[in-house]
Amino acid sequence: MSNKINSGDRDVASRMDELASAKKQKKQGGNDREKVLGKQERLPLKVHIMQLWQDIVAMVRTRRFKRGGAAIVLTVLFVLFVVLTNLVARGLTERYAVLSPDLTKNRIYTLSDVTKELLEGLDMHVEIDIIATEAACMNPGLDVDPYGHIPLATELIKRYAQYTDNLRVEFIDLGTYPGFLELIPEYRDSIYDYSVVVRSPLRSRVTSFYEMLPSLTASAATDSASVDIASSLTETVISSLIKTVTISTVPAVAYLDELGGGESVDYLLNELSINGYDIYNSYEFNFGYEPIPEAVQTVIIAAPQYDLTISQLNSLVDFLENGGQYGKSLLCFTSSISPDMPNLNTLLDEWGIKLTRNAVYEGDTSMHIPTLGSDVFYTTMHSSEYITDAITEKRIPVAGALELSIPRDTLGGSIVVNPILSTTSNGYVAPIGAEFTADSANPADAALRCIMAESTLYKTDEDGTQRRSDVIVAPVSLCSPDYIGAASYSNRAMLMRVCSLRCGITDESLDIESKTLTAVDFSVTNNAVIAVTVILGYLLPVAVLILGFIVFFRRRRL
Repeated sequence: MSNKINSGDRDVASRMDELASAKKQKKQGGNDREKVLGKQERLPLKVHIMQLWQDIVAMVRTRRFKRGGAAIVLTVLFVLFVVLTNLVARGLTERYAVLSPDLTKNRIYTLSDVTKELLEGLDMHVEIDIIATEAACMNPGLDVDPYGHIPLATELIKRYAQYTDNLRVEFIDLGTYPGFLELIPEYRDSIYDYSVVVRSPLRSRVTSFYEMLPSLTASAATDSASVDIASSLTETVISSLIKTVTISTVPAVAYLDELGGGESVDYLLNELSINGYDIYNSYEFNFGYEPIPEAVQTVIIAAPQYDLTISQLNSLVDFLENGGQYGKSLLCFTSSISPDMPNLNTLLDEWGIKLTRNAVYEGDTSMHIPTLGSDVFYTTMHSSEYITDAITEKRIPVAGALELSIPRDTLGGSIVVNPILSTTSNGYVAPIGAEFTADSANPADAALRCIMAESTLYKTDEDGTQRRSDVIVAPVSLCSPDYIGAASYSNRAMLMRVCSLRCGITDESLDIESKTLTAVDFSVTNNAVIAVTVILGYLLPVAVLILGFIVFFRRRRL
């Protein structure tokens, strides 16, 4: 009995121990879980990242993602390709002419062969600075550019850099770069918005977009408001200034405006200014009381209404002699409305050219300009340094010319007088104001009548160096806007050659015709450029990107 009881107690005790052990293990397990949970709470970011990475890897391995992902990757790559292509293409088209063909009707964005040769021969760095932002030049607004010319001129100027590594075109915003004016202090007060500065290590010149539209009245130098919006002088202006800032000689002329003449040579003076000549007016140097500036190579008198005073005559004589150095010239334009001027005539007589009071008429009807009188005719050109083959390809008309009497032989051993322009051998003369008709003319009076001549005084130094000064007399009608401004005539080319050679520019002058513009040229060019830029640069990449996302999300639903 006693043994059974003891055995039962042992069973009870054993069960009690098992329960206690189980309870202890349960408690221990709870503590372990608390430790694990506490560790997880201390590292939530790491666990989150690991789980996110595992989810991404799992998603990438799915077939659905592979198909949609490929689409989005290709889309992004294509967008990047289009953007980079646009950037590279823009740079290449601005740098290389072959990649930016001119598709306009009248080739208004194409530089002439004359300009290309000039650029290819540049041996020093030239910078063209446009005083405005590029955006302002391409969209100037009607208040600034009522003729729509500035965007066209800007595009043409940008193309200059395509033909040489020695030229750069820059857009200068004075608001962000005021220090630019310190580079050209001599023009500091002449710089405004839309000015164009052409500079080299030798010198600088300033013009503006408004100088690149020719004046219909040929009086741009006198603030004429009438402009020719059907043509552009952009290339003429820029190319001429490039040449001016790179040659060793600075061309300069003095116009004796106080003798009268008014607007008769405005067009010529404007052409000289456009070509970079320094223009002095007689009131600037007190003509007759002070010497003509030493920098001046040629003095111009045009259709004078007042005779020279004795002091002015002496000033001109001193100018032409130049202290025995010579190298100076006088260009005198005659007019039938000028009064008799004894002092001026005395100077011309001493140089072997006698200015008569006879009006000249052309008897050869083939030389007449249709519907006009016999005093308006095409001239006969004589061999001289001013008449080139290119000039003889066109005609030189005049009106109301006066006869010049010149000697046939060398005058005084050192002065040589040569004709430049005349009538044919059927020329006639009559006193100024007298009535003349071809029917009443006596054939026996027909003769070659000189209307433009040059007298050259030569002096040879002991070392053989030859010096010269020149007096050139010509009819003022050569400078008429109807003639000098017409591309079909050679008036401009001949007069510019006279001024160039007499101002020390011994190479060929630039002969660049103005560009003819039409409304079609403007609309096609601007609209085409804008459309292509918007489509290729913006719409196409955005459209491809949107299409890529659509493809991606559609495939995810499959």
